Amino acid sequence: MLINACARRQQSPSIMTTHAKSNFECLTNPGKSARGRFAIGAIALLALGSGCGRTKGDGPSPVVQGPRTDASPDAQAAHAEPRAPRIPDPVDVILKREITRAATLNPAGFEKVKALRPVLTCVETVSETEGVARFGYANESAAEVEVPVGVFNRFWPPPIGQGQPTKFAPGTKVGVVKVPFKTASSVAWVLGREMQMADVHSPACPAKKPITRRHKS
Repeated sequence: MLINACARRQQSPSIMTTHAKSNFECLTNPGKSARGRFAIGAIALLALGSGCGRTKGDGPSPVVQGPRTDASPDAQAAHAEPRAPRIPDPVDVILKREITRAATLNPAGFEKVKALRPVLTCVETVSETEGVARFGYANESAAEVEVPVGVFNRFWPPPIGQGQPTKFAPGTKVGVVKVPFKTASSVAWVLGREMQMADVHSPACPAKKPITRRHKS
């Protein structure tokens, strides 16, 4: 009976017109006994679920949701700002680091070659894409030093062997080895304790003077 009365009141526009009406206006007072109070609670739940207290055409009660929290690593990585790409270290920095590492791993071998260092003589431009670097060396010890092609006597980029000497007399020598390279890149000689790079911006070799022959009169 009470449910039917609620339904009838919901259909009557003169009685239920706004949300200000309480949902419990649909209920009657069946009695003051414990059984009556239990019935009131049950009927109230049914009335709320059936939309009692809302006018026809109202949508469902809004559901309030809190902010979404997702602590999964994949979700955090998806929403994280993209990282800038890592810029590789320059070649000279990498080669110097390798020399230091080799000296740490082989201190006895480094002691024998530490008197040597490469010297750039000049760079010759062959074409727009090809160049030739001329290297020499300096041996600061009073004796000849022998260094096989390897970690302390190598060229970059490979191949590490480019016809360089393996025996180095005391003093400074120029133009002992010529190494071709691409003008868009560079070339480096690692010798003893140091490295030396060459590219198109390095000092140019002097232009060759044309040979003139004198004719006998």
